[in-house]
Amino acid sequence: MTSQTSGSVRSIVEDLDCEVEFDAPIGPEMTWYRVGGRADVLVRPRSVEALCILTRRCRDSGTTIRVLGSGANLLVADEGVDGVVVHLDQHAFREVSTIHRHRVHRAGVEGRAGDAVRVMAGKSLEQLVISTATQGLSGIECMAGVPASVGGAIRMNAGGKYGCIGDAVAAVGCINVKGDLVVHEGNDLCFEYRRCSIIDPIILWAELALTPADPEKTHGRVKEIFAEKKASQPMAANSAGCAFRNPLAPDGSGRLISAGELIDRAGLKGYSIGGATISERHANFFIAGDGATASDLIELMDRAASAVADRLGYELVREVVVWRRGAHVG
Repeated sequence: MTSQTSGSVRSIVEDLDCEVEFDAPIGPEMTWYRVGGRADVLVRPRSVEALCILTRRCRDSGTTIRVLGSGANLLVADEGVDGVVVHLDQHAFREVSTIHRHRVHRAGVEGRAGDAVRVMAGKSLEQLVISTATQGLSGIECMAGVPASVGGAIRMNAGGKYGCIGDAVAAVGCINVKGDLVVHEGNDLCFEYRRCSIIDPIILWAELALTPADPEKTHGRVKEIFAEKKASQPMAANSAGCAFRNPLAPDGSGRLISAGELIDRAGLKGYSIGGATISERHANFFIAGDGATASDLIELMDRAASAVADRLGYELVREVVVWRRGAHVG
């Protein structure tokens, strides 16, 4: 970071109710891969008001703003990232409250009686799944074993074969590019496979439509799904979960083909570049081993995608988000 850049960013974050760290090692310390570069500036706002002002100042100054969630789906390039990285780990962004509703607004559950749990974006999804299941609130058990913050999960419509978080969304509160608070009702949002229609730069909170259920059954379902994932995925390794989205079958049925099976069929299970390896247990998991760099992982992902395209005719799209210096954030 140049002195000119440093001065510009300092003028953005000064006098705000935030914790600020310059040249922060976010790659090795705040992502699940435990590799990669540093952030020129890492900002931890302590209040929603401070976050709104920060967003507005970044827009006015043309400064890139990125939001770092749990780091479970992120790879930071070795050269690091510029602009401002926001981490919503302060108390104000991890609160959970229950809103009593006669109706929920998400398409598919219109008219169903129940409660909407309002969850701030920085809350751990894993903690939320366990706590709601233990309380006997049903609706997000399918998210068991998905490592994410609530905001990150909403942004990519995280999930698996049992469902996605978008299925339970009643409303989402965001901060737009102007730094203003906006609310999107569930019926106004589109949730698709690993994406949602929200374009606002920051997701602030989500209301999830849940229904009362037997706590023993909901908690049991969470344990069952988690055990199934643990048995088939290298969850203890330095990995970001599935590296690629599952592509559509070519028959027009809308069926998804397992990216892991395609990588396996292409003969790359166990293949390594530098310190990065494709898992022998699940070929859509890319492991950062001893001495691995972000460049090793990126090259290995590119190699896998090329092999699947050349040998099997499928185009793989990365599910892992890669942050690079100077890259535009959409």
